[in-house]
This record gives sequence, structure tokens and C-alpha cells, in this order.
Amino acid sequence: MAVLALFLLPACSHKDIECPFAADREVNVRFLWDNAPGASPEGMTVYFFPESKGGAIWRFDIAGTAGGPVLLPVGCYRMLAFNNDLRGIRLVDTDDFGRLAAQVKAVTEDVAENTGMLYGAAVPHVEVTLCGVIYSTASGEHKECGKSVIQCAPDSLSTDFRVIVAGVKGIERVRSATARIHSVMTRMVVSSGMPSGEEAALSVPMDVDRPKATLDGHACGFLPVDGMKYSLTLRIVRADGKLLTKDIDITDRIADLNGRHSVIIIIDGLEIPEGDVPANPDDVGGITVGIDGWSVVEIELEN
Repeated sequence: MAVLALFLLPACSHKDIECPFAADREVNVRFLWDNAPGASPEGMTVYFFPESKGGAIWRFDIAGTAGGPVLLPVGCYRMLAFNNDLRGIRLVDTDDFGRLAAQVKAVTEDVAENTGMLYGAAVPHVEVTLCGVIYSTASGEHKECGKSVIQCAPDSLSTDFRVIVAGVKGIERVRSATARIHSVMTRMVVSSGMPSGEEAALSVPMDVDRPKATLDGHACGFLPVDGMKYSLTLRIVRADGKLLTKDIDITDRIADLNGRHSVIIIIDGLEIPEGDVPANPDDVGGITVGIDGWSVVEIELEN
């Protein structure tokens, strides 16, 4: 028995363990939502990137928000997790932990569609052993679990932009409205939470509330790194079919900036011109400058 004990004693010693890659172990990934309360994605995707060159990359799709088990060979990895229920993005550079990114799918004429809220988490080091898992959190905390549980806390990587135009005079003349927020980014790197790619305008569809004389809408996009400067183009289709546009400097109109997760933009006292908008002699490209900064965009409809 004493001899047997000597053999068993180092079996769970981290230093003495040899990690044969032929051995598989069930690992339980658990998602904690303290950083994004209220998040309810349909499911999460988890990538495990081998730390050694030439190793296989493992991908798992887990339904719901709680997490679930995955089967991994014994070895050392880096882990990424993000929600997989967003129709407006596609994944790029999926073979690289540091470069894997969410790319906006629809960018037409430099206009990006709503990405939806992207949540992501990175675990920079995961060691799967025959006795459990050892991993390091993004904050540098070192954890060891004999039950093979990895906990990670996804955070919001997109920014929810809400645009409110209150006190609209002449709202009865509005058929539909859209806002375009300029210079959001087209790509988000999951491991670092840093936006990249090219600049685009985020399209924000607006609800028309005539009794309250208000336009209100929201959409999600990737906030620029240097962040805090914004411009907006309001696009109004009048009841007579005229498309009016107005460029607005909104840098000083941000009512709430909750980190990088939520931006509320409030514009008050907008007036929708009626009748013909006077043309500017310097009209260029079918856009005429009219009253109080409004422009008219002439649209030719094909039969």
C-alpha cells in the first residue's frame, strides 16, 4: 500500500503531469453575466486555440446562456466565447486567437446595418489535464478546478445607439424617418474588444410617434476607438414623397454615455419644412440645400 501511495501521490501534481494529446476530457464552460445583466442570447460559440503550433482548433456551439460541456484533448489552449445569434455579422480570421473578429455583413454605399448586441469573453490560458483544468482570467487571476469547470464573463462589445428627436414641428408631414450615425467601425476583434476595419454610417430606423411629436429609434454598432465625436444625418421622407436630409453635429448632444455600451442622443425642437424647399444655385449631384440646413434629394424612380 505504501508503494502504491507513492505512485498515486504525484498523479494529480501539476508539475509531474504529462499531457498526452490522445486523451480527451469533458470540460464544462459556464457563462457568468455580471458584466451584461439582462443579456439573453440564443446561444454561444466557444473556440479553443492551441498554444502549441500545429495543434487543432476546436469550435463548439452551446445553446442558451448558462453554458455546457465540451470534449477536449488534454493540452493547453486560449479560449474565446461570443454569442452566435446575430444575423448581421460574419466571422473572419477564425484561425487566429488575436485576430478573430465579427464583421458587419451588410455595408452598402458605406452604410452599415444593425449588428445586434455582440457579447464576448476571452480566457488567455486554459490547461486541460487528466485531473481537471487550470486557467487564467482576463484580469490575470489564476484558477484551478478539479471538476473541469471554466467560468467566463462575457461583456458587451457592441454599442447600443438610441436616437430621440423630440418636439418635432410638422411631424404630420413625416411619412418615415431614418438616422445615420457617422463613423462607426465595421469590425470588432473579440479577444481585445477593440474595433477595427473601415468606417461606415450606422443606419438607425426611427419610429414616428405623431401624438408625442417624437422620432425614436435604436441600433447597435461598433464604436470607434477614439470615440467621443459624433455626427448624424437625419433622413425624412415627407408625405408628398420628398426625401429631406439634415446633417447635425451631435457631439454635445449626448445625454448618457454608459461606458461604451450605451449612447443616447437627444435632439430637440426640429422643424420639418413644408412645401417646396428652395434650391441652391450651387446645387451639385441632385442635392439642393434648402431651409435651415435641410437638403432635398431628388430620386428618379424606374418603371
